[in-house]
Formats: sequence, structure tokens, C-alpha cells
Amino acid sequence: MVAFCPLFRAHGQYPFREVWNIAPEGHPCYNSILYYTKLRYNLMPYIYSLAGMTHFNDYTIMRPLVMDFADDTRVNNIGDQYLFGPSFMVAPVL
Repeated sequence: MVAFCPLFRAHGQYPFREVWNIAPEGHPCYNSILYYTKLRYNLMPYIYSLAGMTHFNDYTIMRPLVMDFADDTRVNNIGDQYLFGPSFMVAPVL
């Protein structure tokens, strides 16, 4: 989910969180981390534009559904989905 947040950190201090310390290359966990890290970097122009909109136009990069769908009462209590800019609705699958 961190790929769809304003701040992205793919590292850590202790315990070590670099992808090669979490799982060996080729492991499903390693492949998943690598996939979402690459996705994040592919989204960088979009995120950069959102940051500009936030700075210059008081926009919000990440916001609850109720901010865009205020007339729809069904979204009032949805706490496990959010909007990431105008183009993405993030809905984690656990």
C-alpha cells in the first residue's frame, strides 16, 4: 500500500528492511516488493503533479471517499479505501 501514499520509504534501519534482507531473490515476497517499488517509480510523474496541485491549489493527494462523494451516504463509514489523486481508488486486499 505504500506505493499509493504521499511518502514512500523502501528502507529501514533495524530490523533491516531492504528487499534483499527480507527474502532471497526470486521469492514471492521479494518479487512483490520489487513490483510495487517499480510501480511507485512509474507513478512518479503522476505523484509529482499531485504534489504541485497540493502546493499551488490546496489539493489533497490522499483523501477519504467522502471528500469526493459527499452526497453518497454509503461512503461515510468506509475506512479501508481511499482516493489517491483524481485517478486511483486504493482498496487494499488482505
